[in-house]
Amino acid sequence: MGCDRIMDMVYEPENADFLDRLRIGLHLWLCADCARKARRVELCAHALREGFPPPSPGLEEAVMSAVSAEECAGDETAPAGFSLGGWVAAGIVLLVSLTTVFFGLEFRHIALAAGVSFMLPVGITVGTAVTVYGALLIGSHLKTLSERFELR
Repeated sequence: MGCDRIMDMVYEPENADFLDRLRIGLHLWLCADCARKARRVELCAHALREGFPPPSPGLEEAVMSAVSAEECAGDETAPAGFSLGGWVAAGIVLLVSLTTVFFGLEFRHIALAAGVSFMLPVGITVGTAVTVYGALLIGSHLKTLSERFELR
């Protein structure tokens, strides 16, 4: 049995029967490189079983006090972004441009010549553009939208 097979059995000792464990022990006794690797695996497994890294005292209180201090600070530190009207205007431009591209004369010729191998990437591109726009709109106006639709 080679070193790779032995190390596979070291990584998954629950699958090894008595004879396999005997082979592993003999191989580790004869092969210093595998014995070093197996020792590292054993140390890592022991550290994970014992709860590595140890819990940090006072971390929860520090995090919660920082969060509550942020909530008390209010919106005066919030960065300025695009207005909702600007996002709506950009959405209308995006919608008009994505729908009118299909009516161009050259688009029909290319679509007929290439068939599905052209329409699939176009559909993926349109879907990606709409999804990214929607995600950015919602992400940048989450507080406004949640207040508007009374989600808070």
